[in-house]
Amino acid sequence: MRRWPGFEASRLESYFAWGSGGTGLQDLGQTVERRRAGRATSRVLTGSAVAVALATLGSKFLGLLRDVVLTDRLSTGGAVSLYVLASVVPLTVFAAVMASISTVFIPSVASLLQQGDHRRAEEFAANLNGAATLAVTILVVLLEIFARPFVGLLASSLRAEEPAAFATTVGMVRIMAPLILFYTWSAVAGGVLNSYGYFGPNAAMGIPQNLVIIGAVIIGSLGFGGIRAAAWGSLIGTSTTFLIQVPALRKIHFHFRWRLDLRDPLLRRAAGLMGPAMAVALANQAALLVDRVLAFGLQPRSLITDLTWALRLQGFAYGVLGYSVATVLYPRLAEAAVEGSDPARLREVVTRGISMVNFVTLPTMMGLFVLRRPIMAAVFQHGDFKPADTVAGAYALAFFALGTLSFAWMDYLSRTLYALRNTKVPMGATFAGVAVNIGLDLLLVRPMRQGGLALGTASAWTFSALILAWFLHRRTGVLDLRRIAGAATRMAITAAVSVGLALGVYDAFVPLAHRELVSVGVLVLAVVAAVVVYLALAFALRIPETKFVKVLFQAVWRRVRHASA
Repeated sequence: MRRWPGFEASRLESYFAWGSGGTGLQDLGQTVERRRAGRATSRVLTGSAVAVALATLGSKFLGLLRDVVLTDRLSTGGAVSLYVLASVVPLTVFAAVMASISTVFIPSVASLLQQGDHRRAEEFAANLNGAATLAVTILVVLLEIFARPFVGLLASSLRAEEPAAFATTVGMVRIMAPLILFYTWSAVAGGVLNSYGYFGPNAAMGIPQNLVIIGAVIIGSLGFGGIRAAAWGSLIGTSTTFLIQVPALRKIHFHFRWRLDLRDPLLRRAAGLMGPAMAVALANQAALLVDRVLAFGLQPRSLITDLTWALRLQGFAYGVLGYSVATVLYPRLAEAAVEGSDPARLREVVTRGISMVNFVTLPTMMGLFVLRRPIMAAVFQHGDFKPADTVAGAYALAFFALGTLSFAWMDYLSRTLYALRNTKVPMGATFAGVAVNIGLDLLLVRPMRQGGLALGTASAWTFSALILAWFLHRRTGVLDLRRIAGAATRMAITAAVSVGLALGVYDAFVPLAHRELVSVGVLVLAVVAAVVVYLALAFALRIPETKFVKVLFQAVWRRVRHASA
């Protein structure tokens, strides 16, 4: 992956100030030289955050568009609710595989690449790929065989009350089951590319996938397959998540192969680490599964869709920036943890990283909460998605939004512990959070309905994040909470001002919007105004994270100039 023309790596690296003493520039020079010698993370933070953010934005935007088209074209008779229910298992397995491979596989490959052992890294990837493929294939076969009892377990009333809908859901589960294989291969390919500093293909894999699904939904709405067309589109579209990464693998001369050697000590060690990581991901997905099952039992049945779409909006808001930052910084965490010779550097990387996550997540959280209803209406209020659905979805979104910062912390701090080869604490924190989630779900679902389910999820994120932060601060000393709190206070004030402005702009102009498209334009204007004011105030207050933003903007500008030259 070539560096962007005219980009000075040292300027971006200086944001992370490797160490707290006066030798930072000297250490920085040595770091850059080592990277040029072939370090696995040599391309991290040299415009990667921009590339990942743009690719993620494209994927997330098309994901939202997919949901909009799905709701607009195929929502008759609660068909979308059946599709959401049928996709639970594939998405659950995808989340587990992606989380375990990305959090354990990347540090393992990074360690081999730092030793200059490209061949061993390729063998390890092939071996892991073979083992994961075998395990997932068995799961797919079991899901194909036991699809009916599984759907009956998720929605016990559906079999007796709506046998046709039950049969449709079983059929979609069987159609989508094989997509787990493609998700597994794309996770392995993405782990390899991330280890080499290539983040774009993995972040962009949702673009062709969602385009295929959107096309399938449109075909289904024309009478060719109905909601089953969306399931077929999901299967075909998911194959592109792997195929889009193949050219990048060839570019780094990495051969994607399947191999199975259970005696490989590196595979055994990785499996020992991946077990807890996968258990964490499955536990999180189990909590979401409980949310969906309880929501499916509420009336009207469309509440499961309202709850799911609210969670998608929260995921979109966090994923565009927060997830991009965490993804780009993770190999840096892995590198610092592998070296292990400079605790001050590791502390600096972790603390700076969480501050950067705060910088992009705090305004996102506030904006999503304050503008939840117009956002929900602008994105989903089409076709059979009525104003009542907007109100129901915005009600759930309020609680999801309040948990966005906790979710960001949970994600980044879990990655930090995985980089330190500590899987027990993230697993314990997750299991504790899942217990809180399920307990609150059962307690709050009747009085608060979908809002209680969302509150249970957000509370679980917060509880898990507090456990992780306490451990990293008290037991390892790599998290400087006092410094983080000081910076976060200024960020919060700045974010509150900018979001307040956004609300004022929206309230002032939306009465003049007599058409739906104009009201969407007013919402976009309010969001843009908030972003501009937030960045302006952050620069005026000299919040350190603005240095990172400044360098990224300079990188983009130089890239544009080079392209137009």
